[in-house]
Amino acid sequence: MMRYFDYATKLARWEQVFGAENVTVRRFQRSDLVGGDTVLDFYHLVGLTPPPELPQENAAWSRSQLLAGLWLRQRGYPRQSFAEAVQELPDDGRLMPARAEAAAFLARFEAINRALAARYDPQGPEMFFDCDLSRYPEVGNGEGLAGDAVVTPEVLAELESRARAEMAARELPLDALNPDDRL
Repeated sequence: MMRYFDYATKLARWEQVFGAENVTVRRFQRSDLVGGDTVLDFYHLVGLTPPPELPQENAAWSRSQLLAGLWLRQRGYPRQSFAEAVQELPDDGRLMPARAEAAAFLARFEAINRALAARYDPQGPEMFFDCDLSRYPEVGNGEGLAGDAVVTPEVLAELESRARAEMAARELPLDALNPDDRL
């Protein structure tokens, strides 16, 4: 996870390979992006006219979709065997950790983010990163599936059955279990 979220090291490598003058750093805050969208922002940045309709690739999943997907991943089902079925679950909002959990997670990146902000924004990390945790609830909503109103044992059984059938139809093997795919 540190390697994935260590943007300072990534940007330093990109600058080394492509030259600092060829790397453009943008804040990833919807309010700062053209149209609130990374793809539209990129088109604008490079001076291209976007197509009239942009496909919604990699759209965020809801809380129940994420929990069901992680449950299936824990059992070794590859994403392509269940993604379509999981996306049929109702949108019950975003999966949100408790505020204290969010703060602890972000604290791991504090030094890296300070270095990043010092390099790219002299106003500092408070301006470069949205450090407001007020959007996170006091109690998270992803504390497991026991008693869940949406992701019930019956729903999970149906999703698993569909994933098994999709794997058979597409001749997909079970994935090696990834310890990071856990609830």
